[in-house]
Amino acid sequence: MANLIPTKLSSLGLWLDYISLTHPNEIEMGLCRVREVYIALGKPLSDCFVITVAGTNGKGSTVTLTEAVLLAHGCRVGAYTSPHIQRFNERIRILGEDVDECLLVEAFDEVERARGDIALTYFEYSTLAAFCVFRHAGLEVCILEIGLGGRLDAVNVIDSSIAVITNIDIDHQDWLGNDLNSIAREKAAIMRPNKPVFIGEDMPIIMAKEVRYYKAEAYWYGEDFVYSMKNSQLDLSLANISIPNVHSVLPANNVGLAGAVAVRTLAELGTKGRPVNLSLFAKALSACRPAGRLEYLSKRPDVLTDVGHNPGAARFLKKFIQQTYPDARLKIAVFSALGDKDYPEIIQILNGVFDTWFIAELDAPRAAKLVSLESKVGRVTKNMLSFSSIEQALSAALEKADQKDDVMLVFGSFYVVEAAKSYFETL
Repeated sequence: MANLIPTKLSSLGLWLDYISLTHPNEIEMGLCRVREVYIALGKPLSDCFVITVAGTNGKGSTVTLTEAVLLAHGCRVGAYTSPHIQRFNERIRILGEDVDECLLVEAFDEVERARGDIALTYFEYSTLAAFCVFRHAGLEVCILEIGLGGRLDAVNVIDSSIAVITNIDIDHQDWLGNDLNSIAREKAAIMRPNKPVFIGEDMPIIMAKEVRYYKAEAYWYGEDFVYSMKNSQLDLSLANISIPNVHSVLPANNVGLAGAVAVRTLAELGTKGRPVNLSLFAKALSACRPAGRLEYLSKRPDVLTDVGHNPGAARFLKKFIQQTYPDARLKIAVFSALGDKDYPEIIQILNGVFDTWFIAELDAPRAAKLVSLESKVGRVTKNMLSFSSIEQALSAALEKADQKDDVMLVFGSFYVVEAAKSYFETL
C-alpha cells in the first residue's frame, strides 16, 4: 500500500482515487478520528471567522448567497460545499473561484502526513483538506456546509462563530432518524454557547428546546429577519435595515438567511466591523445563481436543472413551476433518482405539474432501477417515456419542447444535474 501513496507531484485524479480507498466505508459518523487529525494539523481555521450551515435543503444556496454578499463588501472569503457536480474543485472556493488543483494536491499531502494510520472517509479527508487550503489562503471568513446531519459531521469539529440551520425535513433516515425531532437534534448540535444561530424556517416547537440546551443566541426567520417574495424586499429587523430590489428565484428563507448572516458577519469583522452597502448587498443577492439550484441551461425554451432529491425540495419545485410558468404550452420533466431517496413521494408531490415525464436510470451507485421509476411515475401520468440514459432522455425531451413558451425541468439528483450540464456543453 505504501508504494501507492501519492505525493505532491501526483495528479488530483490519483489523489481522489487514493482517498476513496483509505476507509472501507463511504460514511462513518463520529468526530474522534477527525478531531485527532485536525489537532495534528495544528487546528487550521481556529483563528478564522467560521460560519457553519446545516439543514435538509438549501445549504449550498445559502452558503453561496452569503459568500456573494461578503465578497461584494471586499471580504476575503472561502466556501466549502459538497458534493460537487462536475469537478471536485467545485467543493472549495477561494474569493469566489474554484480552488486550483495544485493547492488541493498540497492539502491532501498535508492531511496524509498528519493522519498517520487513522482511517478517514472520503468526505472527512476532503473536509480536512479544505481547512488546510483555507488556512494557507489568509482568509477572513470561511463558510462551511455540513455534509450530513451536524452532530457527528466532520465539519462540526470546528467551533463556529455563527451557526445556520436552513430547515428540517425527512432525509437520510438511516443516519439521522425517522422523525423531525430526531433530525433536529442532530442538526442543532452545530450550535455553540453564547454564539449566534440563524434558523431559516418557522420551527420554534422543534428548535426552541435545542436553542435552550445549547444556550445559543437565536435569530428566527419570520421574526428577526424576513424576505418578501411579493415586493422583493429583505427586511433585517435585527440590524434595523431594509434592502430593496432583491430579485431571486431561490427559496425566501435562504435569501433571508444569507442576508441576516452576512449583516451579522460584517458587523463582527475587525474591531469596528464593516458598514453595509445597501446597493452592493441587493446586487450581490440578486445576481447570485448557485450551480445546480434552478440553474438555467438554455432559454426559449427554458431548460432548468435542480439537484432537489427529497420531498421538501419537490414541494418548492412544484410551487416554482406553477408560479413562474402558469401559461407554458408544455411543462416537461426529465427525472431520475437514487434508490435510497424517497422518490415515490417526490413523484407524488409533483403529480399534475408536468405534461410529460422523461425518465432514465442513472449511471451511478445506488441508482433507482428503471422499472421502479416507471412504476412510480406511471401512477401519476400516462404521458411517460423511458430511456436508457439521461442523455437520451434529454435529447428526446428537447425535440418535444421546441417552442419558446415551453419549459423543461431536469432534476432529482446531483448525478442528474451532472449529466445535464455535460450534455449541454456538447451542444
